[in-house]
Amino acid sequence: MPNEKAVRTSEWTDYIRRTGHLPSSFSFKFASLCW
Repeated sequence: MPNEKAVRTSEWTDYIRRTGHLPSSFSFKFASLCW
């Protein structure tokens, strides 16, 4: 679902803002959503 991906991307963006970094284990998955 496009909406689901949008929500996940939004959650990841907020998570990155809080932590200031992205977990290496999820970096590739996050890149997949962006591309």
